[in-house]
Amino acid sequence: MKRLYYCSLIACVALMSACTPKGGAESGYVITGTAEGTVDGDTVYMCDMQGFFAFYPTDTAIVKDGRFEFRGTTDHIILKYIIPTHAGAENELGLADFILENANIHITMSKDSTGVNHQTIESDGPEQKLWEAYNALQQEWNERQTPSWDIVREHQGTDAEIAAAQRELDSLTVAGREAERQFMIDNIGSGVSDMIFLNFYSQAADDAERQSLLDLFAEKSPDTYNYKQVLAEIEARKNAEVGAQFTDFTMNDTEGNPVTISDIIYQNAYTLVDFWASWCGPCRGEMPNVVEAYNKYHDRGLEVIGVSLDEDRDAWLHGIEALKMPWLQLSDLKGWECAAAELYAVKSIPANLLIAQDGTIVAKNLRESELHEKLAELMQ
Repeated sequence: MKRLYYCSLIACVALMSACTPKGGAESGYVITGTAEGTVDGDTVYMCDMQGFFAFYPTDTAIVKDGRFEFRGTTDHIILKYIIPTHAGAENELGLADFILENANIHITMSKDSTGVNHQTIESDGPEQKLWEAYNALQQEWNERQTPSWDIVREHQGTDAEIAAAQRELDSLTVAGREAERQFMIDNIGSGVSDMIFLNFYSQAADDAERQSLLDLFAEKSPDTYNYKQVLAEIEARKNAEVGAQFTDFTMNDTEGNPVTISDIIYQNAYTLVDFWASWCGPCRGEMPNVVEAYNKYHDRGLEVIGVSLDEDRDAWLHGIEALKMPWLQLSDLKGWECAAAELYAVKSIPANLLIAQDGTIVAKNLRESELHEKLAELMQ
């Protein structure tokens, strides 16, 4: 619950609208709040966190009569962040994190006499209270570890004393993790338990631990959001395995015409399905390498299909022109929610799949010299 520092809002906030559906907590959520340091006309952002303290705005509200308000509905709970701005600058006004659920939620953001930011969350939904209990549990175990951690970090005492403190710290870490796991089990079926599941799954030590978590939720909570998302991603990763048959999809080209990629794959010796975006620096850096490979091997049976994770059509088209890509380009203009990217569990770009004429995936994520070496091997 302590969030005192944060990165700048990304450029896409200028494209966001403040419009949200009308309704109350019976059919969705109503979030009201005040943020010290804002005045009427200032903008408040509701955000997701992506990566390490990088925030992606999902909604905006304008301060009116000293308060802000968001309305909408959600089909699953999620940890959200409120970032108020004053005169367009988001620094020094703090950041509030809360559980978004279909409930009445009130957020108060203020500063104490030393300038430290504080937040108060009042919600009539059950998930916020459960989240606060989970945070309190984590805080309790953190405090238990502090004395041993201080000894180890500051090298206080003899070698024997430091070694003993390290053993104690390791033991408390394991015990604290088990307490969190038990909290997840005790509250299984809730959205918070489902969020904890995702954390445990992503940090699992091995496949056996991951499978035990899947088995637990398959039995006790098979309909929760994150559990189903993990299952979908497992299936998507299978779609992208080398040696597997590609999974077909249809997507619009730059003229808005639907294209089914199997129509291209079955006509060429090899097809490189290349995931990219005009806003992706590494993609733009790699593209001359792909162009070189295309020019060298196209006459021998290589085709390329570009799949863009752009959201802005003009940016997409300008990127194609600037990077001089002569091959077919497809996009549904849904960014990271691109259907083809989700189908193949693409989590970072650039990414690609090299598919043989019979539909077999023969390689993936070939970059720089690896792309040329693989094509030289296959297309002698």
